[in-house]
Amino acid sequence: MLDARLALLDGERPGYELSKHALAQQTLLAAKQPAPRVRVNAISPGLVLPPPGAGKDELTRLAFRRSPQRRTAPLDDITAALLFLENTASVTGQVIHVDAGEHLGTVESVWADRAP
Repeated sequence: MLDARLALLDGERPGYELSKHALAQQTLLAAKQPAPRVRVNAISPGLVLPPPGAGKDELTRLAFRRSPQRRTAPLDDITAALLFLENTASVTGQVIHVDAGEHLGTVESVWADRAP
């Protein structure tokens, strides 16, 4: 499991960001080495749980701010991505974002060029 915010380095948690970037690159490298015997993929979910001490309202507020779809990705979507990877033998070396577009950036930055 990776993190949808990999594409958005903000430097707030450099150790965490570095480790997740390393895992993303390891996914690509690991897919090459044992092929064709083994497939290696990753899922990069967005917001799933509220921050510690926060409730569902805070999760909804964060999702509205962080994702172009203005929602979280339900656990069923993450499960569906996992099942897709499990059942599709020709897919390897992929990082699948299941994040309602969170990896694209904040709604404000995504839609800034479309403002009236």
